[in-house]
Amino acid sequence: MGILAGPEPVMPRSVTARGSAIAAAVVVLVAGCSADDRRAAPVPKVTGTPMASPAAYNAEDVRLATVLLTRRREAVALADIGVQRARDAQVRQLAEGLRQGYAGEIRKLEGLLTTWGGPSERPPAPAEQDRLRSVPAEAFDAAFLQALITNTRQTLGDVGRHREVTASGESQQLSAGVTSAGTALLVSLEEMRKG
Repeated sequence: MGILAGPEPVMPRSVTARGSAIAAAVVVLVAGCSADDRRAAPVPKVTGTPMASPAAYNAEDVRLATVLLTRRREAVALADIGVQRARDAQVRQLAEGLRQGYAGEIRKLEGLLTTWGGPSERPPAPAEQDRLRSVPAEAFDAAFLQALITNTRQTLGDVGRHREVTASGESQQLSAGVTSAGTALLVSLEEMRKG
């Protein structure tokens, strides 16, 4: 596997399984975003499918985008704490991957809400962030992974409640991507937590 010649180091099964789960989680996050989504621009560049016109959406599209925007901002706020506090380098890597992976989705959701005239400013709930900040260092990684699992489950539940009643093709595509990536991320997070 390595570039240097010689035998591969033998890693305990739990370490290699955890590393695989983290790598899979980061790949899922980054693969869910196009190159345009990962740019630093405040509004996404329109490529491929154009943004929905005002006539092509309904109130459920706005609700879904608003809820997803809140969940993604919450996940990024959790990831910010994870980058600072995680003891395990792989957990820190996951946290950084979350920050980068969700940045494109946040920009896309903000762009949709601007197009649709919906609210885009909704601060994330600080309760879980405050709780994570107060967790003792030796218990942080497990608490962080559990917080991400909870956020991912909530996100999948939100998408499930709104997906069938949205009118916008953009919402439908976003829902499908969030469901697919979220389900894979949830599996990876559960594997990591079991370690």
